[in-house]
Amino acid sequence: MLANWTDLTWPDFRQIDFERAVAVMPVAAIEQHGPHLPVSVDSDLNAGVIAAAAAFVPDDLPVYLLPQLAIGKSNEHSAFPGTLTVGATTLIALWTEVAESVLRAGFRRIVLFNSHGGQPQIADVVARDLRVRFGALVVVANSYGLGTPDGLFGDDELEFGIHGGDIETSMMLHLRPEAVRTGLAGTFPSAGQAIAQKYEVLRLEGAVGIGWMTQDVNPTGAIGDAAIATAEKGAQAVDYAARRLARLLGEVSAFPLLDQELRP
Repeated sequence: MLANWTDLTWPDFRQIDFERAVAVMPVAAIEQHGPHLPVSVDSDLNAGVIAAAAAFVPDDLPVYLLPQLAIGKSNEHSAFPGTLTVGATTLIALWTEVAESVLRAGFRRIVLFNSHGGQPQIADVVARDLRVRFGALVVVANSYGLGTPDGLFGDDELEFGIHGGDIETSMMLHLRPEAVRTGLAGTFPSAGQAIAQKYEVLRLEGAVGIGWMTQDVNPTGAIGDAAIATAEKGAQAVDYAARRLARLLGEVSAFPLLDQELRP
């Protein structure tokens, strides 16, 4: 079962099976997503995938969902009004202190569920530090890393359509169709694709990457082919991610905590 943290009383927390319980910390962003999508996209997709995952979480699996921390590190979008952002140091401190409260309640397993591509490094730092300081098992799960059904989106879109393209627009058409301005959903080419075609090693992002701002990649603020997005593709993408997230939560619950159990 997936329970909302905020629905519990303090005595309820004393009844939790902390040997198996998983706390989910959703972290997102409020940032521009081009001319056709609202600034709430990362927050909406995060909440939408979690809500869909609830149907696939077994009744005997104790999962507790914290309130979403919606504002993240989005300074790559700071040239576009409406974007809200805080610095890396602030975000590390915030996430760490919230996680400390979770651990203080008795939890030993936390999933940091992140839906913003500009802050997985923050999540990695927090997870490692919590392990070092508290011996906690903290798993970072990036929503966009859960995958999509084979063949649902084109290869170029999967590689270069990183912001407000076919994938995110399709998911929003499924989750919040009234928020999508379909008349403005166009094709927004990525400078990353041009870089990949011109250079052998240099890439926009990845194992070799550039410190870029969004307008460096496309001046509209969107990157990818939103013109081909459909609600049907979005429904399949959300369902796939939800099933994968539910599976992950079960695996985290069963994963050994002691480091000696992890050794070959």
